[in-house]
Amino acid sequence: LKLDCAKARSVLGWRPALSLSDTLSMIVDWHQPVAQGGEPRAITYSQLDEYRNRFHSALAGAHSQ
Repeated sequence: LKLDCAKARSVLGWRPALSLSDTLSMIVDWHQPVAQGGEPRAITYSQLDEYRNRFHSALAGAHSQ
């Protein structure tokens, strides 16, 4: 599977909210505790909260410029 975001970027002005490095880190940060018996739902909710906080901070920064 290969995804190409070029059309979304050019037509809609879309850009990824997370860098590739941040995305890969979040994947590892999810899999490691799950592999050690952690609760997948709790880990997922925690990561979603972290993402929302980053996203809202980025929006606030963009609006203040």
